[in-house]
Amino acid sequence: MEYIDNIANIDLIREAIRDAKDTFFFIPWIGKNYEEKLNGKKLLVVGASHYCNHSNVCIHPYNNKVCSNFKCFNRCNLGCDFFHDCTNGNTRIYNEYCPWMKKEEYSKSYETLCTEISNLSDNNGILEKLNSTTIGEVCNFLDSKCEDNNSLKKFTDFCCKYFNCKSSDFWKSIAFVNYAQNFQPKSTGNSFLKTDYESFKAYIEMLKPEVVIVWGCALGGELEKQGFKKGTNNYGYNWEVNEIQFVNSYHPSYSRFEDDGRLKKALDIAFN
Repeated sequence: MEYIDNIANIDLIREAIRDAKDTFFFIPWIGKNYEEKLNGKKLLVVGASHYCNHSNVCIHPYNNKVCSNFKCFNRCNLGCDFFHDCTNGNTRIYNEYCPWMKKEEYSKSYETLCTEISNLSDNNGILEKLNSTTIGEVCNFLDSKCEDNNSLKKFTDFCCKYFNCKSSDFWKSIAFVNYAQNFQPKSTGNSFLKTDYESFKAYIEMLKPEVVIVWGCALGGELEKQGFKKGTNNYGYNWEVNEIQFVNSYHPSYSRFEDDGRLKKALDIAFN
């Protein structure tokens, strides 16, 4: 893997940290060549949510002492006392002292990038803080030593084929954010808040993309509630809002993500 500071745009990420205080919570991934554009367009990719699976309810029988995660009655070493509060709209509260940000295995490149950002900034840094989750997940994906994120892999494989580029070059050329600004309980769907849309607008204002790919029907429906009007062409994939081309794809976790060529056609429209 290339050195992470050759893939990430440290200066723009630092600016995002500075601008994030009263707008969005999760610091966006911004590629080194984002402003140089991809196929002539600045591309922002928007996922739905970050998920947490550290429920404080043990999934094993209370007397299962053979389990390596067993702790005591109705308790689990994988659990978190703050799970319900954190995943019900209060993630910001736990930004600096989430115990799992220190226990989870992040790629060495995540630590390298966060440290480099901190060395060049006048803030307290983002290493092991919840607001650096997006960056951490992308760093993990780009590191072959880490387990692949299936959604990121499937999306990246498709885009590398479409744009005829390598994985590192693709991530070097785009920005990536998640819409929800709070963790969601894993595998329970998404619960968007009114403030998430305000954060979404702040991402758009800061990053100034020309094409935005939005993942999934749930997020597409959320944007329709906010007044986005889908076009009638190509099965409603394409929107245009304030001269920005939006493409609402199926979520990459869906088996028919490419939708029999309709996603490619939607990108053809967005990229002229």
